[in-house]
Amino acid sequence: MFDIEEFIIAVFCCVDELWQELTQGKPIRQRGFQPALDDTEVITMEIVGEYRGIDADKEIWKYFRDHWLSLFPRIPSVSGFCN
Repeated sequence: MFDIEEFIIAVFCCVDELWQELTQGKPIRQRGFQPALDDTEVITMEIVGEYRGIDADKEIWKYFRDHWLSLFPRIPSVSGFCN
């Protein structure tokens, strides 16, 4: 059985592998600023948040900022995460 940290890491690894397969390693953004978090990090946070019963993006952001900053040190402000 996974503890929550192992679960987050496992989800990230699965998401990252699938993301590489889907995008074939090519960037999907052509313009605009580079976001603080990678797409795979945001998708992982959303999946784990939903798994934990957290439905709102702001609450997912707060959960990861308060508990998992060590795994996601580049978490932006709430407005940067939820936009």
